[in-house]
Amino acid sequence: MLPSSSAAPEYPGHLRRQGIEGRVIAAAIVATTGRVEPGSVKVSVTPHPDFIPAVERYLERARYRPGHFNGRPVRVCIITPLDFRTVGR
Repeated sequence: MLPSSSAAPEYPGHLRRQGIEGRVIAAAIVATTGRVEPGSVKVSVTPHPDFIPAVERYLERARYRPGHFNGRPVRVCIITPLDFRTVGR
């Protein structure tokens, strides 16, 4: 399940300037509305803790196609990798 918005999460400026990059792995609950439930984002892997607020904001603003079971929308747990890379890499 991919978000319908294609914008990337905001790269924290101080981490970009320091050249800190990497992959963040996060889980969240997508409601039947296609929105991530507030407070449901949990980051399990991050190269730096300052990436977490950017990931939370991104996922909570994203819109998803709701999951379905037997033709009815259902809440689903998603696990998603988000890559933070400096330009040119």
